[in-house]
This record gives sequence, C-alpha cells and structure tokens, in this order.
Amino acid sequence: MHVLEEAGSVPPQLELSLGDYHVNGASIGYGRDGTKFAFTIGPISDATAAALDGAARNHWRLCLLLPKPLLLEFVALEHKEPHKVRIVGRIIGATSDAKSSAA
Repeated sequence: MHVLEEAGSVPPQLELSLGDYHVNGASIGYGRDGTKFAFTIGPISDATAAALDGAARNHWRLCLLLPKPLLLEFVALEHKEPHKVRIVGRIIGATSDAKSSAA
C-alpha cells in the first residue's frame, strides 16, 4: 500500500493491491451519481485499516492495482469484522485516463 501525492488540486490517493487480500461480495452499479464499485477485503492489518480510515475520512482517491489500475473516489468504508472492510467507491477511471484528463 502506497500513498501518492500529486501537485495541484488533485487529492492524494492510496494504492491498494487487491491481489494481497481475499476479495468477495463485489458489485458494480450505475446511477445518478455515476458508476459505483463495492467489495469486501480481508484479512487486513491494523495499519491497512488505519490507512483506509484516513483516506476515506480525508476524501482521498483509492487506486486499485488490478491488471489495469482502477481509480475510485471513496463513498463509504464499513468495518465488517475486526480485520475485514467493505469499500464503496465511485469509479473515476483508469489511472492513466484520470491523469490525462487532469492535465
């Protein structure tokens, strides 16, 4: 997990490799607020839980490291069990798309 900070008005982002966790309960939906992606991961360490809490609280972006990175804006973070969280995010796009549109 890494924190990336970019110059300008783009908020910092937290990188999360889903290959490091068990992922389940994934869903995707489209509505008035855009496309949302939700999933549950675990087990996570206390440090990862704290980093996710801080990123959600400060409205950072979350970069999911998949075969093609996916960039999300945090919508919700819910602690399901001591070492398991449910993340809901609004899809912004692939990181390369988001960087080129911010330029």
